[in-house]
Amino acid sequence: MIGDDSSADDIAHSCGFLAQALEVSHVYALGSVPARTALDCGAGLGRVARGVLLPVVSHVTLVEMSAKWLQIARSYVGVADRCTFVNARLEEYEPPAASFDVIWVQWTLQYLIDEDVVGLLSRLGAALTDQGVLVLKENRPLREGFEDQFQMDTPAREGRFDIVRPDAHFAVLIELACLVVRLVQPWDECSCWVLVRPEKDRDASAVSEESDDIGIDPAKSQKSPPT
Repeated sequence: MIGDDSSADDIAHSCGFLAQALEVSHVYALGSVPARTALDCGAGLGRVARGVLLPVVSHVTLVEMSAKWLQIARSYVGVADRCTFVNARLEEYEPPAASFDVIWVQWTLQYLIDEDVVGLLSRLGAALTDQGVLVLKENRPLREGFEDQFQMDTPAREGRFDIVRPDAHFAVLIELACLVVRLVQPWDECSCWVLVRPEKDRDASAVSEESDDIGIDPAKSQKSPPT
């Protein structure tokens, strides 16, 4: 949990950035609470869920590996009946497909190796609705002259590491996860990304839904090649 002043500044920025993300995706207009869902990855005590997501959507799923923090979040968010609390490691978490209009990941990927980042982003992409957005807010290298290089920190706590990745490397991981960058902006010590599913994936999903509505199996509806 960051300090009160820094937290307030971060929440204010995140609310504005989420508005931009939703405008880019045209998911829905802000100002009301529609029947939409969000996923908060690495939710901690529920700071982002409470301050950023719940004012916009009607239901938030919070995923957090610490059972203690998740229990505190149940009280902190203030509206636990609008939340689902999942105790899981993000490296292993399997979100339901096509279920979330907004997925928020902040200050979390720095604790994962590249392979786990790509795997997680790929699964999160599959969990987006057709017009859904995946928002990343992660630290970026700040040492003057070394902005394009990794920064690695190993705090005293055993088994923990922090990896600060340059934007160019994040872009590679995002591409490997088969996601598309719609917006990227620097803020304070962070880089903030808006990611969406590729157009072809969304088109395929729309065709599948239309076929389901009229009882057609898309695979069987394809013409057989001439013999």
